[in-house]
Amino acid sequence: MHRIRMRATALTLTAVAAGAVACAGPMTAPGTGAGPVVAPAASATPMAAPYGDCADLPVAELGDRPVVAALAESPRLKTLSEALGRMPELSATLDAAQALTVFAPTEAAFEGLRTRVGDAEFEALTGDAEQLDGLLSYHVTEKQLDARGLVDAGKTTQLAWGDVTVSGSPEALTLTSTDGGTAAVVCGNVRAANATVFLVDAVLTPAPPTPPVPPMS
Repeated sequence: MHRIRMRATALTLTAVAAGAVACAGPMTAPGTGAGPVVAPAASATPMAAPYGDCADLPVAELGDRPVVAALAESPRLKTLSEALGRMPELSATLDAAQALTVFAPTEAAFEGLRTRVGDAEFEALTGDAEQLDGLLSYHVTEKQLDARGLVDAGKTTQLAWGDVTVSGSPEALTLTSTDGGTAAVVCGNVRAANATVFLVDAVLTPAPPTPPVPPMS
């Protein structure tokens, strides 16, 4: 069974750390050049009910909608939805998958990233298709988990850029990216037709790449 595939191009990480985005080269994710999607079967474990500040979401209606359409239903996810709208291949890949977990940054999360890196770097990051593809894919894992499942797993492998560490309790999840940044879940266990969505209060970003060690002379 094939997994959702990333393009074979080697990834060089963009660091969003210490208040700056340092682009080291192209980044790709499943939306760019991905082959046909044959996703794993959905989890047989019943998912827990939504929790947290989910008042603006028509939770009962989202279970019949693929994940990208479901994300568009929340005003707090406007920037994320607009970004996915500029990435049609990635959006199609996500909607075609059978079982995903999505950490969805809110409007406040994107504003926090803008404040952190500055307007120019934020616009450069979100305006570059390959960087944006990688950034969005770092918020998706190819396995459907509810809050309890995330805590039990302790770590998730994302579609791009590596892992996210999970800590806390199912009712108070903290996600930690490889650069040490954290995000808290503000609304969790939201079911779409093919994904479980967690609204988070920060954009997750990866650690800068480790420079190669020069050979000994």
